[in-house]
Amino acid sequence: MWAAATTINHSLGSQLDMLAAHLFEETVMKAVRKKNRVACLEGTNISVYHVVDLLTNDGLEALLDYYPNLTQEDIDTATLYVKQRKELFEQNLEKQKGV
Repeated sequence: MWAAATTINHSLGSQLDMLAAHLFEETVMKAVRKKNRVACLEGTNISVYHVVDLLTNDGLEALLDYYPNLTQEDIDTATLYVKQRKELFEQNLEKQKGV
């Protein structure tokens, strides 16, 4: 019984991961565009990595001092984008180690 529940839970987790990836593609990727091969928030020249760097190192107040027109949605988009790219990089690194 426990093994069956674990299998169902794992399957549900995989489905949720796929749904999250789909939602990411449908929302975050539409809000980010590439400019000179750098991911920027749509409608700006602000790099998503710069947003996350400022947020991480200097805090929200400093980020909004630099970019007062950023919305919470912009910040969330940048954070999700960078998180997703980091996860993909780590997965690829693990695959290369396994080869």
